[in-house]
Amino acid sequence: MNDKFDDVNINENDRTKEGLVEEAEALTVETAVEEAVEETAVEGLEMAEETVIEKAEATVETVEEAVSESVESTDEAVDETVAEEKPVVEAETHAEAVKPTDEEYSYGGFANKWAYEKAEEKAKKKGKGLKIFAAIMSALFLVTLTAFVTYFLMNEQDKDNVVYPSSNPVVSSPNLNAEKEEDKSVSVNASIENDINKAVERDDGELVAEYTGEVLTRQQLIAFASPSVVGIKTQVESYSFFGPSVYEGVGSGFVITESGYIVTNYHVIENAMAIKVILANGNEYEAVLVGGDQLSDLAVLKIEPSEDLAPVVIGNSDKVLAGDSVIAIGCPSGIELAGTSTSGMVSKAKRELAITDSYGRTQKTMYVIQIDAPINPGNSGGPLLNDRGEVIGINTLKLSSGYEGIGFALPINGVMDIVNQLCEDGAVTNRGESSYVKGKAALGITYNELTKQEAEYYQVPLGVLVILATPGGAAQQYGVKGGDIITGFDDWTIENADDLISALNKSEPNQEVKLTVWRDGGEIILDVVLGESTT
Repeated sequence: MNDKFDDVNINENDRTKEGLVEEAEALTVETAVEEAVEETAVEGLEMAEETVIEKAEATVETVEEAVSESVESTDEAVDETVAEEKPVVEAETHAEAVKPTDEEYSYGGFANKWAYEKAEEKAKKKGKGLKIFAAIMSALFLVTLTAFVTYFLMNEQDKDNVVYPSSNPVVSSPNLNAEKEEDKSVSVNASIENDINKAVERDDGELVAEYTGEVLTRQQLIAFASPSVVGIKTQVESYSFFGPSVYEGVGSGFVITESGYIVTNYHVIENAMAIKVILANGNEYEAVLVGGDQLSDLAVLKIEPSEDLAPVVIGNSDKVLAGDSVIAIGCPSGIELAGTSTSGMVSKAKRELAITDSYGRTQKTMYVIQIDAPINPGNSGGPLLNDRGEVIGINTLKLSSGYEGIGFALPINGVMDIVNQLCEDGAVTNRGESSYVKGKAALGITYNELTKQEAEYYQVPLGVLVILATPGGAAQQYGVKGGDIITGFDDWTIENADDLISALNKSEPNQEVKLTVWRDGGEIILDVVLGESTT
């Protein structure tokens, strides 16, 4: 008897590893083996019965959830569920009713029966998952098909309710059809030529080709000034990680002499490798840069025309008043839109405008004409005209970031003062009272900021190290040398670059200041008259 039980326990150990681990996840392999060794074959069978019952209950819950999600395939899913549950219940009943006796605990008979039941149960599990998935997919397909059919039927029904636009937006097509049915004698093919109210033709006079000094209509003004406006194309070389590349820039300008001098903005031709001027008639000419001034944002070009040019008439920007009508002409976006005219009025005759760098620091202050005429990229350098066709400014700036109707033009009086110097000397030598721009105060140095570690290592005070005093600059003229460390600026202590920039921003060009520098192991004080930044 003991030998027989030993054989059964050995087989029960193998069955526990193979079957009970898969069905009872809460029991580890080691625990199942110990229980199988300690318990009799009858107790092992009772554990198998409890496991089957628990799995059957879980299976019933799973099938119920799947059946509830299956809309149109409910009957089919229920039939499959019943078919799946029946073998499980029968297995439980059979296991409870037919308990093996001691005589049936033979290795051959009991092992084969156990193996058969486990193989059958595994096959049911695999088929069960596929059936549930198929039932869910069938339900989803039926729901989608139902929605599509419903949408199609609703569209067919709505076709009879569509109202098409008519010549009279107040009257819809169905009403017109109703009227036609009521009165069959209405004629719809009669001529309405004599019933239309036509505008009375007016004579605005001939479009002027010469300056008269009189107020012009917009049509006359544009026809008079447009031949003097040019488009400007540039080729600019830029450098990046991938190497050099060339891109094309576009701007506007205007003719100021019959011999071919043209005025535009400096930023239009800045860093240009090649410049072309396109006249209003489409003819192109190579242009050379006569001179440019970055501070005032002005440049003068020269072409050698083979045709007669029509120069603009220079007006007087000092006479400009808020409310004056103005027209801007230029090439917004590109040469293909050359000669585009926009109109507006002067919003403010003299607007003070601070031009800042990417850090928000003021680089220069400009006094410009504010207008509400639309100004777009490509308009830069084009003329701003008053109602007599006179140029009163150069379209230069606009507020970005979503603002509209806020543009700025350089006043022509200050422009012509700079233009004359550029034509004569190629550079600005003197900014007179008419200058519309004021640069920030400048020392004229190249510098580097000392760190605390560097100052401690070299045993020098914190400050700004002068690398180079620019020849002709304020610092060089008043004795500042390369290697000096600036530690004071009037009453301000200078320990870093921000301190120096702040002091310069609070100062004015041509202002005399006391500059404290560290040189040869000691401090000295220099009287320096500040210069003016040219950028």
